[in-house]
Amino acid sequence: MDGRDDINDPITIEQAYRAMLVFLGREADLTESSDLADLLAEYAVDDTGQPRDPAVWDEWLDAVGQAVKGRRAGDAGGDHPALE
Repeated sequence: MDGRDDINDPITIEQAYRAMLVFLGREADLTESSDLADLLAEYAVDDTGQPRDPAVWDEWLDAVGQAVKGRRAGDAGGDHPALE
């Protein structure tokens, strides 16, 4: 087993946010991208698990809403190739 037995289980929005941070952190390490590292620092969570900047959380919730609807933030409507 590769530890992915429950990969299709629903997760919370908070867990999805943390997964995004883990993914971006790995990408920042692999690519040695200072831009990604800076972004991760900006998106860091506090001891309650929420982003330090409340505006980031609001933007995250907007992004989740757009993903659920199948489009990117800023799109007038319809599907976006990145979400296919």
